[in-house]
Amino acid sequence: MKLKICLAALSVCLLSSIIYPGSVNSHNLNAEPLEGSPGYYALAVKFKSVEKVSISTMLPAESLGKKHEMIVLPRNDWSYDEKTGLIELKRKIDNSVYIVRAEGKFEIPLRVKVSGGEKASNIRFVYNGKIGKAGADFSYDEKMNEIKLLPCVSGDEKYMLQYSTSNGACSIGSMSSSDMTREIRAYFEWPVDGNSRAIDASCRKFSPVNASFSGVWLVHLLPRRDGYFGKDLIKGFTWDESSNTLILSEPVDLEKYDVYIFGEEKARHN
Repeated sequence: MKLKICLAALSVCLLSSIIYPGSVNSHNLNAEPLEGSPGYYALAVKFKSVEKVSISTMLPAESLGKKHEMIVLPRNDWSYDEKTGLIELKRKIDNSVYIVRAEGKFEIPLRVKVSGGEKASNIRFVYNGKIGKAGADFSYDEKMNEIKLLPCVSGDEKYMLQYSTSNGACSIGSMSSSDMTREIRAYFEWPVDGNSRAIDASCRKFSPVNASFSGVWLVHLLPRRDGYFGKDLIKGFTWDESSNTLILSEPVDLEKYDVYIFGEEKARHN
């Protein structure tokens, strides 16, 4: 599993663009490195203005022992081009360790720029727990190559957008596993079953099925039945690399949840 995969672990070009709460009347969004253009970072959601840029340690790097850092960059260290939606950093950073975040004001309703200049197809959209309909809830402007999310008029809505390109499926949104039912995951064709098994009677220790990890940064508890939500765990667990075992601080109700582990997968040797 590559470091960039953080939402569904099922696509070739899954966008790790996640919206975070910002300060009052502002929003915070991950920016993705622009392939082939060092120092440039793309914002999938269109901003009216960018007021602050920061870099922070990614969870995968922290799971491998990197100390957490969050650095707000001086204004002369970055620039933002409203026409292209690109941020240019004047300083070099390690994209395998740090992620760039922009804080500012979105254009509303939200507009998502299709990644890499590709054309979008098979568009799927969920907002506030409802499955969106083409035309009524979202529209795709092929000329501008952007998807307009019509109900997202503040930028604070819980939503997830997925679309396909020739390079694979791309996803962006503010929903987490804690906002998703089994029905929603199935709609996106994301995993609905776990990738690990319990190895003790207390249901606190789990071993991945057919995988070994050097570090784990996220655990999803996936609903086994329809009608209730999953859970995200970014703390409350430890990873024992020597025994390839996940140890949770609280037991899992296996009648309700499957355990899905995200981590840095070790290379397999034939």
